[in-house]
Amino acid sequence: MRRTACALSPTGRRRGAWPRRAVVSLGRAGAGVYLSMLLRPACAATAAMTVTAHVAVAVCRALERCGVQPGIKWTNDLVLGTKKICGILTELTVEAESGTVDSIVAGIGVNVRQRPGDFPEELRAIAGSVYSETGLELSRARLAAEMVRALDEMYLDWQRDPRAYLSDYRARCVTVGVPCASCAVKMSAPALPRRWT
Repeated sequence: MRRTACALSPTGRRRGAWPRRAVVSLGRAGAGVYLSMLLRPACAATAAMTVTAHVAVAVCRALERCGVQPGIKWTNDLVLGTKKICGILTELTVEAESGTVDSIVAGIGVNVRQRPGDFPEELRAIAGSVYSETGLELSRARLAAEMVRALDEMYLDWQRDPRAYLSDYRARCVTVGVPCASCAVKMSAPALPRRWT
């Protein structure tokens, strides 16, 4: 069984193009905890389908150890009340010949000390931080340590039983049973160039 590796942003500011080419810069340095976790499981890609839910539960547990009680908004956001305080993006690579997972990278960003004015105007109604939603001056170092510990525990549990955290996920998920608004998108194939028809 291969173990986890974690990388933490020492400045507490997430800037860059990974993942999904998103550029994020929320407020001043030292306001958040931004961590990437590398997993190297020996499993089929289908076995990795629940890893984002597992990561969400692990980050919830880390925050709870620091006195914060977040909920999970399907499937990769943590919220306090109606405000998103954490986002999780998970990417995996598959070894082409065997079809097994080569690596999984979970990028996790927790807004810890941002104030409402730190967020762009268009995000203030939906984005928050531990401080803005609770008034708690949480230690970033303590949260980072708790996250690494909870993520390592999660990975070991996930290797033993991939269903281990799913009941905990369901209990923490604030969107279970809540109707969601959806939009109808008309999909159409692009027209082929005349020479291909």
